[in-house]
Amino acid sequence: MTSPDLGFGFRYADHQADWAGTRTDNADPPLPSSVRSWGLRLELDQPEFWMLKLPDVSKVELFGPDSPINRHVTGPVAGFLVHDVHEATAT
Repeated sequence: MTSPDLGFGFRYADHQADWAGTRTDNADPPLPSSVRSWGLRLELDQPEFWMLKLPDVSKVELFGPDSPINRHVTGPVAGFLVHDVHEATAT
């Protein structure tokens, strides 16, 4: 059975969410306690930048308004881990 094509030439079974990030105006430390209640572990704490990890080691990054890290990120974005690019894009 073939996995459904979700567009962009990738089939669903060939990749998984691996990274999410967003810029926030609410960058006052400490991080909200709700973040920890979601099962996220604080991995890196820098001025206006926080990297959190999920139990499966996927990452969530939060950027403060003046953070120089990933300046192109202006809203929520996600990255995917593709296990085999050639197989995932085969037609």
